[in-house]
Amino acid sequence: MGCYDSVSNSCLATLLLEVRASVWSGSRFAQFLLVGLFGMFIDNAVLALLMEGWQPPLVLAALGGKEASIATMFILNELWTFAETPPNQNRWIGARLARSHLVRFIGAGVGVSVLMALNQMFGVWYLFANIIGIGAGFIFNYTLESTITWQVHRA
Repeated sequence: MGCYDSVSNSCLATLLLEVRASVWSGSRFAQFLLVGLFGMFIDNAVLALLMEGWQPPLVLAALGGKEASIATMFILNELWTFAETPPNQNRWIGARLARSHLVRFIGAGVGVSVLMALNQMFGVWYLFANIIGIGAGFIFNYTLESTITWQVHRA
């Protein structure tokens, strides 16, 4: 009986090692980081434009910045970071976009919560607080984007 036919501790450990090796590829992580830095620029630019121009509640401006960066990062990750991921039954772009938004929505919730807490409770400037919030969700986003959106561990 092979590892994929049973659920033993050694099989689980083997599967986790396979996922870790495929997900935490050094070059893919570096590409994801660069895309994330560009996304952080987009996020903060939209946030600043909204706050300085329209002056909505901070949480709405933050969500606007998040959506702009999520869409930009999805396109860049699709075309560059995960471009070499072999096609499989889950490679339809609409499904990946939906999964990416779900993953990023959860990560954005973490980021917006950190932004709001730092800004409202501690008076941290909203753009700096936003950068800290983005950093808080980065590892979470990378792991889930790799495993759920592009499913590199199944490649």
